[in-house]
Amino acid sequence: MRQYILDCIDTDKDKINYLRTHYMNDYAFNEARYGTRKRTIEEWLRGLPSCINIEYDNFNIEKLYIKVGILKGDESAAYVESKVDKYWVKVATEIAKMFRLLPYLNVVQQATHNNNHTLALKYIAIFVKAKDLEKCLDAIDVLHVERGYMPPGLFAIRDDIRAKLLKRLSRQDLKSFKEVL
Repeated sequence: MRQYILDCIDTDKDKINYLRTHYMNDYAFNEARYGTRKRTIEEWLRGLPSCINIEYDNFNIEKLYIKVGILKGDESAAYVESKVDKYWVKVATEIAKMFRLLPYLNVVQQATHNNNHTLALKYIAIFVKAKDLEKCLDAIDVLHVERGYMPPGLFAIRDDIRAKLLKRLSRQDLKSFKEVL
């Protein structure tokens, strides 16, 4: 579903930031009214904002669900209707997850650009709430700074931590982080 949403965003660069900027400027003030960001995003999407060209009629939503594998095409009409009725919630939930991921992606991308891979991994640890691995990365960073270089043993430990962190990410979040690592 995430790839479908990204494909529908009406820009070629930094799609999540673009969508979030439009949401924040156009509709975020309604969060108090609707209670949650996800519910507010759902209502915003129902108004068909011009920055994202998502499907909005039931026939095309059903076709989309078949295309992405949510439906097979041979389900009962009642089942299809129940799935299609949840479309706006499903899209809003995925967009809310992307908005939550965005600050972490930005920091990881900047840290990686600055060749600070330990900091990049630390922010992934914070994102997945891996306090134990976050503390290990802090210790690695202290040793790295104290010595002025990264000893080979620390590289191996950091690589093990990286593997553990990547296993804790969802498939979609993993894809997003791998794009900036």
